[in-house]
Amino acid sequence: MENQKLNKKNKLLAYVFMPLYMFGLFIVVYTVALLASGRPYDLMSIIFFILVICFICYIAGPILKGFQFQHIYVVNEHLSLVQKLKKFKGIYIMLGSVSVVTALLFGLT
Repeated sequence: MENQKLNKKNKLLAYVFMPLYMFGLFIVVYTVALLASGRPYDLMSIIFFILVICFICYIAGPILKGFQFQHIYVVNEHLSLVQKLKKFKGIYIMLGSVSVVTALLFGLT
């Protein structure tokens, strides 16, 4: 399993879809939280979260073997995106909730 590489479809899912999913959730919830608190956008919060996304998606997953990266994208490479979402919904919910909680913390405090 260590010697297997990601195919193009799974590279796209792991390195493009996952960061966009997390960033999209963050921006939507952050905007709503800022509108609720009546404050302007803080560029440092957005930059910090982009760094967090880069760490999670590009370092913690493939290099540090976090959140079952190999199992999702290498072992089950034949599954479609919908099948991966159904089978590994806990991981996707956890990563989405990290985005939501971070956006609420940055937006309301």
